[in-house]
Amino acid sequence: LVMVGAVETNAAENRIEDTTPIARLTEEPLVVVVPAASEFQTLKDLVDAVVADGQGVTITGGSAGGADHILAGLLLEEAGLTGADITEKLNYVPNAGGGEAVSLLLGNNAAAGISGVGEFAEYVESGDLRALAVSSEEAATLLPDVPTMTSEGFDVVYTNWRGLLAPGGISEADAAGLTALVTEMHESGAWKTVLEERGWTDAFLTGDDFTSFVDENIVDVSGTLKNIGLVS
Repeated sequence: LVMVGAVETNAAENRIEDTTPIARLTEEPLVVVVPAASEFQTLKDLVDAVVADGQGVTITGGSAGGADHILAGLLLEEAGLTGADITEKLNYVPNAGGGEAVSLLLGNNAAAGISGVGEFAEYVESGDLRALAVSSEEAATLLPDVPTMTSEGFDVVYTNWRGLLAPGGISEADAAGLTALVTEMHESGAWKTVLEERGWTDAFLTGDDFTSFVDENIVDVSGTLKNIGLVS
């Protein structure tokens, strides 16, 4: 999902459509966190502050146009802002990963952060960060006590899928071989253990079903990016 958004946002010449989809593996909810001592006690407190103060409230997350960035835009859209207003108000600082985001948050260089629950869970459990809400329909496995965005009054359900894409133009035999390999991995006990440890939801999909999913996801993400003002 991050790659889909980044390709669209940056109008990249190398397109997702030019790859060979192999398998969707997982999906993971995102979480909005703040430093432990933050003034923001609820998700509404944070969103209201962005609406009121705009660029004065810094939110950090993954790559520009990726899942974290889109989620920030969707929350502001739910608060009643239009695409142009979101572009003006949202002070989003992209980072290279969860570690960099944690450094910004703990150094009080960002008011809030957005990433997958796996990136922030240990810091929430240690008390260094405080989680305001998760983006899944139900409570997240790794953060079971954190409310969902819908329960906090925001009609937003948005999870990040991850999977495998191969270069475009590979032979049908090579694609079938990769699919068989990933299917064998998916059925292993080791993979089930990893899913549990990381708090990932099994979202396995291959073949034409996965290809259709990717095509539909590109259309959906492109529309969302336009609606929230991240692309024209």
